[in-house]
Formats: sequence, structure tokens, C-alpha cells
Amino acid sequence: MNNEREGIPWPKWRGTRDFGIAVHDAKRLNDCWAELSEALSQRPSLEGDEALWITRAGATDNELWVHEMNSRDVATALMQRAIADRTFSIWLRLADSEVQADPQGLASMSHKTLKTGVYESEELPHSDLEGRPLWVKKFEWRRYLDETLARRYGEHTGMSAAQANSADDEPIGWDDFGEENLPALKRILTMAVDDEWWSWPEAIAWVGSRDPRTIASLRFWAQWWAGRGDDEATITLGAQHNIACKHCSSASQAEAELVAAISRGAVRTCGRASLHAKSAPLAKDDWRGGAVIYSQGVAVLGPASDNLVAWAFDIAVGRDDLMRAFPVSETTKPEGTAAAVNADAQTKSKPERKRPGRAADPYWPLAIATVTQECLKAGYKRPLKRGQKAAIQTMLLNEMAVKDKHFSEDSAAKYAMKVIAALPDN
Repeated sequence: MNNEREGIPWPKWRGTRDFGIAVHDAKRLNDCWAELSEALSQRPSLEGDEALWITRAGATDNELWVHEMNSRDVATALMQRAIADRTFSIWLRLADSEVQADPQGLASMSHKTLKTGVYESEELPHSDLEGRPLWVKKFEWRRYLDETLARRYGEHTGMSAAQANSADDEPIGWDDFGEENLPALKRILTMAVDDEWWSWPEAIAWVGSRDPRTIASLRFWAQWWAGRGDDEATITLGAQHNIACKHCSSASQAEAELVAAISRGAVRTCGRASLHAKSAPLAKDDWRGGAVIYSQGVAVLGPASDNLVAWAFDIAVGRDDLMRAFPVSETTKPEGTAAAVNADAQTKSKPERKRPGRAADPYWPLAIATVTQECLKAGYKRPLKRGQKAAIQTMLLNEMAVKDKHFSEDSAAKYAMKVIAALPDN
């Protein structure tokens, strides 16, 4: 009998299953399978998925149940292929250590194994892996899940950036990349905070986190993915946006705030008139009624009502303006170069004269941005029609009421003028 398996001395395998001890910073395999199954069940089936389905006679009268079961079949097939191709690693817990399993030793990665998270071989005699819990490192799983959803849906749906968030996971932080990658992350951070322009996913990440380390995380992830040969730019942007959205309490609100800041001229942007044209500054009026999608390998600005029309390609956002418009709070300010650059960006802004009276509620800008987006989608234009100004005031008061903040109609009328100013002319 062979006394070694997957390079681990045979004696260590005996009596060391440690079922109650988890692998550090890892998810049970069955939790990963359940998460992917759920994500697929909430999205439409794609062409070719039917080849992975198991026929279920007599279940056609319940389409929702059938789709859920079919999604599980697809999740099983995708994960079996990923494990065989070593897209992510399987880990085991021994008595005094954690080890990475050799995929060749996982001869039978059955549906039952994925569903239970415990290795159960259909072959006899059973190996010493039998009955052992299997684990996937959280960072590898998050990366695989983002890639899979982006590959299957990101380039096909034409979804807007605000719709790209599948943020059931925790945000990806530097700890998830491993200590060995910290020097590379710090180098990327140093370059990122000196760049004049940031990409659209990076701008969303900044608004949501106010931490330049999230920008470095997006760039490091993109470099890793490109190194694997996965260089489809549209998918990369979509996946980066998924990661960025996980740093936002509300991705749609973060994007609405960003667009509102651009529309009022607080944040510079640039873009190309065509894919191969020279990049040029965009005027704030260029953003009225606009939205960003990912298409043809770039972030594209076009009318929110029609994703097939493009106003500008390869959208970029001015980093210094962005940091001034959305400053870092004292509680989240990072140490080192990033904080110094952010402080420098703050000093470039014009000093404001102090005004007497009570400061405006900090939730008003968010309410204004949200209502502005709603009005643009509803087709509001200047001059307003009868009753529309009152409707804007009501929407503002409702937005503030959600935060349990209540104001007079006079206050709403004052802030309604900011919404009206951002609307296009008739």
C-alpha cells in the first residue's frame, strides 16, 4: 500500500480529521456551492445550460422550482470543472496544520460532496479523504464567484453600473490577498494616488469607501486576472465594479451621488467621442440624463433611457476633484501616502467662508442626488410643468423621512432648486 497521498506522510492522515476545526479564512465547500446555486437561480438560464440539467419528469408545472433545481445542476458542473482545472484550491484541516489537496487525489468530486462539503467517494475502496470536510479560501472563492457571474452575465446583459452589484459577500480587503502580496499592493497604492484619472469602478469604490486602498485592491485584482489570460476588458470592468459595489452601503446611491457631483461641475470627467478618438474633457451638461454601462471593453456614457446609444467612450474621473468632493473622514483616513495625498487634495480646494446658523443636515446631498436621478428617469425638464416642483419637494421630504429626519416645506423648496438646476432644458 502506498504510504503517502498528495505528498502528506501517511501517519498524519490517520485519526486527524478534526471535523470541528475550520481552515483559517475559508468557507466550507457546501456553503460555496449553495451561494453559487442561489446566485444562478436569481438570474436567467443561458444558452448551453440545458446540457447540464438533470431531467426531472413531472415537474414542469412548477417553473420556479425547476429553474432552482437546474441552477443547482449548473453550479455543480461549474464547480467540478473549476476544481479539476485548479481555478481555486481545496483545503483540508489536519491535527496541527492546514494543507492544500491535490486535485488528482479528489477522484470523485460528486454532487453529494459539493452539497454536503464532505468528501464522499463513489469508488471502492475508499481513500483516506473519505468523510473529511473540504474548504475553499474566502479570497479565492470571492474571486471565482465574481469571475463566473461577470463571464456569464456581465457582457451579455448590457446592465448599468448601478445594476452590477451582487454584493452578498463582504468587501474584499488587503487581508484577503495574503501577506505576501502586501508589497505589490503598496506599490500600486502609491501610483494610484498620484494618477490624474481614475476609472469608473474606481470612482464608485472611492465614493463608497473613502479609502484609496480599495483602488489598489481593484487594480491588483485586475492584474492577477490578466495574468491568467482572462483579458476581456468588458468582463474585467464588470467584475471590478462588482468588487467596488461591495464597499458601498448602497451601490445605486453611491453612483447617484457621483453623477450628481459631476452634473453640478464639482468633479471633472473625460471621454472619447469614438473608441479610437483622443480623450477630451466632458462638460457637466454632457451628463444630464446620462448613465454609465460597460461595453466594448470600456465604460460608456449614454442616455439612461437607451443603452444602445453612446455619448462618450472610455469614461474617466478626475482623482483630485473626486477626493475633494468626497473627502475621507477622520475615522477612516488611512495611514501613509494615501492620507498625505488626500490632505493635499483638500488644501487645493478654495477656502469657504463660515456662515452663521445651523449647518445643513448631512443627508440632504444624498436625498438631492437620489431625487435628481428619479426626476431624470421620469423625464423632468426645465421649465417644469405644473405640479412638478411640488412633486420634487415631496420626494425630497420622503427621502429624508426614510432616515427619520423631518423638515418643513420651506426647507424642501430650498433644496428643490438644486434638483431643478440639474435638469435639462426643454
